Amino acid sequence: MRAGSRLLSGASMENSSMLYEHTLLTSGDVADAGAVYSGWPAKQIDGPWDEKYPEDIGLVCPICHVVPQGMAVTPGGHLFCESCIKGAVSEHQKCPLCSAPAAMTNCVKVHPSSMA
Repeated sequence: MRAGSRLLSGASMENSSMLYEHTLLTSGDVADAGAVYSGWPAKQIDGPWDEKYPEDIGLVCPICHVVPQGMAVTPGGHLFCESCIKGAVSEHQKCPLCSAPAAMTNCVKVHPSSMA
């Protein structure tokens, strides 16, 4: 597991599996031995990640363009800083990325935990 990767409560990893930086493995998921995962929610990838998905190399909030702080996920699965999405949905009542209806009451706060 790389620095910056997270397992949410209830997730686990087999020996020799790897999560790319800023990857979140959800509760109940198990990373298969020898597999590589990236993204939120984590998806298994084959081969070099950087070549297949150059637009997803870093995890950034699509509103402020920095690593999300106090993260929240919209019903459509888009990850933002909690303060950024709170301002956006209170003003427009929709997701800034996909325009699906959104409110803070249906956004989920993300509490990443680190494996020690």
